[in-house]
Amino acid sequence: MMLYTEKEYLIQNEHSTFRLKNLYKENRNLFYEIVDYLPFPMYVNCRKTFDYQFFSDSFFSYGQEIENLYLEGGKYLPTISEPFLLKNAINKARKFSLLNDYDSICSYLQCVSLNKKMTHYYTNKCLIDDELTLNTTVFLNQQNTLAKLFRMILPESNYTLRYWQRFQSLTKQEKLILHLIANGNNSKVIGEQLCISIHTVATHRKNISNKLDASSLADLIRFSMVLELL
Repeated sequence: MMLYTEKEYLIQNEHSTFRLKNLYKENRNLFYEIVDYLPFPMYVNCRKTFDYQFFSDSFFSYGQEIENLYLEGGKYLPTISEPFLLKNAINKARKFSLLNDYDSICSYLQCVSLNKKMTHYYTNKCLIDDELTLNTTVFLNQQNTLAKLFRMILPESNYTLRYWQRFQSLTKQEKLILHLIANGNNSKVIGEQLCISIHTVATHRKNISNKLDASSLADLIRFSMVLELL
């Protein structure tokens, strides 16, 4: 049996959230089908108001507190949360939203009362568009089974995980330039769009290639296709 460290579990959970976000954007029907098989709850909410746009059924197996949360929204969360962790989570989520990086994941630990017992879990948050965020909730006692289950449902996850880890080493600017390269823009056009010099673009391209271990334009495009950046 393969054992993972807490950091490795967190990386896999973040990668799962990234994959689910792409699925939500590209194939909503398949997203809803897969959600039914995943044991961890997830929801989509508004970035500004925190109103729920989608709330998975698996949430409701965790007790009356979750039903109240669904009915009353974010205003109910302080009544069941550990105050210090909730404050940290809110601050981290706000800073993440301001960064406006659609290719990163924000993770934070929370602790809430479920069935009259304080329960720890990680929330993984990613931006879907200018209005919505996707959030997955991973309870610590689920860690041993989630990675295996997700690989069964989406078998290519093992393959894309390696690419995703390298992709997350890029800065926000480098991710944006990779998007532009993969969509056929040359260095001159990229410089004009981002208001930077062609020499700066060349430096970014070199850094991107080094971080992704890509030796050619074809490698960069293949990398982008695997992560569904095109």
